[in-house]
Amino acid sequence: MERVKILWFEAPDNNTTAEYGESLGKRLGIHIDSVNIFDIKFEIKNNESILTVNNENIVQKYDVLIIRSCLPYLSEAITIAKLFHEAGKTVIDESMANEAFVISKMHDYIRLSNNDINIPNTLQLHNLSQITEFIDTYSAPYIVKSIHGDSSFHVYKVYNYVEVEAIFLKYRQSKLIIQEFIDSKELYKVSVIGYKAIKTISIHHSLDEENLLIDSSKKYISTSVSEDYDFIRHFAEKCAKTLSIEFCKVDIKVKNGKPYVLEANRRPGILGFKNETGYEVGIDLINYAVAKARRKYEKNRNG
Repeated sequence: MERVKILWFEAPDNNTTAEYGESLGKRLGIHIDSVNIFDIKFEIKNNESILTVNNENIVQKYDVLIIRSCLPYLSEAITIAKLFHEAGKTVIDESMANEAFVISKMHDYIRLSNNDINIPNTLQLHNLSQITEFIDTYSAPYIVKSIHGDSSFHVYKVYNYVEVEAIFLKYRQSKLIIQEFIDSKELYKVSVIGYKAIKTISIHHSLDEENLLIDSSKKYISTSVSEDYDFIRHFAEKCAKTLSIEFCKVDIKVKNGKPYVLEANRRPGILGFKNETGYEVGIDLINYAVAKARRKYEKNRNG
């Protein structure tokens, strides 16, 4: 394998990140082309499944598929990943090649908790009576958020039934979860690539703002290698391995010495992390993908 060719897949509204991915390729001397769902022609011809861009078969042309943002085109992204994987190509995240792939916070919380990873007490809301049940059981404040997530949007800090009800009525049934609020001054955001946490952690100091996005403070500290944060990194790695996510960002809070997972983001922003910390996690992602593709190539060549 002389030169690895990477296809970088983004949702149609993420042109900036797609362009950033291509620019990283130029800096690293790696061939990277970016596409979105509307660039790809899906076709079955003579009973053969074919994916083309500008009349070129992309499964044949590229060695690596990196799927970044894909909603609301999850089914199409899984189809593309499956075809690349079946052709022996490298897919990041490889779990996308599994048709059972899901994007659901509740699904992830259940898998994590079943593997002894601490999760705040959580309830998926199907009806208004469940709000009363949760509030009667746990003390305020609470976190209410969308079960699917959207770049830290649709996350609310609330204190009573009226506030939760107002949010619940704005969303479709079963699309929200309510959680106990983990009272901690620091929120750790850890990027994990290839099940290894990178050296830089983004630490958010939260403000006590009501009914606003949890990340509204926009205060960040960049920290490099430090034994003080090793347990945070190891905890994030355990989360990634449990969920089989090669590239993710794990949000962690610590209370009474015990770490809790707030979220394992399967499609973490790379530009946002760069702006927060100055660290270009995108470079690590590309280098990981290239190394994985070369290992697969050597394994196949040697039988």
